[in-house]
Amino acid sequence: MPFHQEQRFKGGWRWFWAGVILGPGAIILVTLLAIGATSGADFLPTLLIMGALEVVALAGLVLVLRMTVVVQVTAESIRIRVAPFFNEDIPAAEVVSVTEVPSGLLRHYGAGVGKKYGSRRARYTVGDDAGVVVARDNGWTVIIGSERSSELAAAIREIMQPSRWS
Repeated sequence: MPFHQEQRFKGGWRWFWAGVILGPGAIILVTLLAIGATSGADFLPTLLIMGALEVVALAGLVLVLRMTVVVQVTAESIRIRVAPFFNEDIPAAEVVSVTEVPSGLLRHYGAGVGKKYGSRRARYTVGDDAGVVVARDNGWTVIIGSERSSELAAAIREIMQPSRWS
């Protein structure tokens, strides 16, 4: 049973992060403009630097929030693509177990996209509170958020070797 899903960050909390990242810089820019207007001080170099930093922060925020997590399950492997950051292929023979997590994925495993090499954990979640946890034979645990967690878990179980089913 092939499986394909594309997901992006969603939800109102995106605007919260936009405010956290861009808000302090905007406040500093407005404050410097007000001080410069009342005192006659020349803050042009500082304002240009701050403005450039705000543009870079905005570009980074747009890049991260527009990033797509693509999960494909084929007869040979599980493929996870998070362009331009991560590409991970998990051969079917390396899958030890798969656990469906219908809710509470974020509470138990956190949110975001990335790898923690100390705990040997890879996380590919972009806002869904459901997903699957895949254990690999090399000790890595891969957490995949999915709106269709039961379908994803069934597709992974189908490609696993029958002797490894959990």
